[in-house]
Amino acid sequence: TKSLADFYLVALSKGSEMITVGEEIRNARDYLSIQHARYPDVFDFDIDLPPDMLGTMIPKLSIQPLVENAIYHGLKLKGSPGHLRIGGFRDGQSAVIVVSDNGVGMPESRLGEIWNRSTGDDKPVSFGIFSVHERIRLYFGEEYGVSIESREHLGTEVRIRIPMERNRRDWIV
Repeated sequence: TKSLADFYLVALSKGSEMITVGEEIRNARDYLSIQHARYPDVFDFDIDLPPDMLGTMIPKLSIQPLVENAIYHGLKLKGSPGHLRIGGFRDGQSAVIVVSDNGVGMPESRLGEIWNRSTGDDKPVSFGIFSVHERIRLYFGEEYGVSIESREHLGTEVRIRIPMERNRRDWIV
């Protein structure tokens, strides 16, 4: 119940669209705790980010949709317990947040469908990853956003690249 309440507090964020990576990670942890309580035999998870990334600003609800996709499209379909990891590292002046799983993965054609937002047969495509990508690019520029690597039957890794130099004081209104 506390995880659910905390999740909604971050989702509201007093109307602010930007929050710290630390706040976003707490939100993702709450979401993962809720999902793990629902699906204890489907996955476990760990979160490990460098402390210097936690004050970096990110659009709220950027990590949770990636975690949700990993659970529902990767780990639940696996048929055996899987693992989800949220990690990160600094790459020059960028922070890179990595959401990875050892679920079912996806073929190259599916990656194309995600970026084109179409399956070619009128089936709807999830807009979660594309939406996160576009919001990050809108706030920070074309050199930032989301990238995906996936291998069928092995898993998926989604990376969010954002600028490190943006911190909370840059976004005070």
